[in-house]
Amino acid sequence: MKVAFFPILRRFFLFIAVLVAIAGCGSGGSTSATSSTSNDGTGALIAKLVWNGNSGSSLGKVLALPVDVANVRITVSAGTGPAMSDVVGTFTAASGGGTLSGIPAGSGRTVKAEGLDAGGTALYRGTVSVDIIAGKVNDAGTINMSLIDIIPPVTTASKTDGAPPTVTLVANEPATIYYTTNNTDPTTSSNVYSGSIPITDVTNPVKFFAVDTAGNTETPFKSFSVITGSLTVQVQ
Repeated sequence: MKVAFFPILRRFFLFIAVLVAIAGCGSGGSTSATSSTSNDGTGALIAKLVWNGNSGSSLGKVLALPVDVANVRITVSAGTGPAMSDVVGTFTAASGGGTLSGIPAGSGRTVKAEGLDAGGTALYRGTVSVDIIAGKVNDAGTINMSLIDIIPPVTTASKTDGAPPTVTLVANEPATIYYTTNNTDPTTSSNVYSGSIPITDVTNPVKFFAVDTAGNTETPFKSFSVITGSLTVQVQ
């Protein structure tokens, strides 16, 4: 099949992926009964990528193709459909399109698009579910490409004098804070912060770090002295 390329529009990256269905994977060449789509022949997939200036799922300001996006990587995986190996294709963003092959037909396939910088780091990501039916062009619709949060959280500590004194931890974004009060290094198996921490042994520092909702980890961890009220970043 001839390779089809589309010009870059001001705000959209269009791609078309040629999907080659794998028929007769089972014994006797029978097709899978778990798919609601045909498992014979070939199909095509088309989608439109819309670049979103916000992180997360909410659509913010629609951008032109970001200047730091050099390539677009498309990954098609099984999703909720019949088992398959991931099929991955990477296209030059400026070219506006490309082709993929060897993708089995099936319901509920997951199409993940990523905008990559020149070094291969994913800066934008979007996903959509689509049924791949052989013998037709399958429209995946619009994939909203959201800016990926790659910045770790920052946590600060303060103390309140009392009997006993307490330590309050605050992250600068929604995050889970892990801490210890027995002078051991904190891990994700440590105590989860839920409110001011009463301190019974002021000779031990409160050690802590945070993990935000995108999975970014604050490193290295920090140590707060209850006696002096000073905060130290641990060297690891």
